Amino acid sequence: MSSVSSVAGYGVALSQAEFSARYQVAVLKKQLEVMQEMGDMALQLIQSVPSVPSEVGNLIDIRA
Repeated sequence: MSSVSSVAGYGVALSQAEFSARYQVAVLKKQLEVMQEMGDMALQLIQSVPSVPSEVGNLIDIRA
């Protein structure tokens, strides 16, 4: 979470509302990044199963 903690360095110059907003944006960006990585790993796992053709993983819609 280094990207989140890097926002903390700006806390002195920012108002509490600005700091909270920037911190929340940083956390949400990190959560999105982690969810995308997890989706990529899930597809890799599905495609690695030897008894299932590799194109099966490409047909799964993992978007909510």
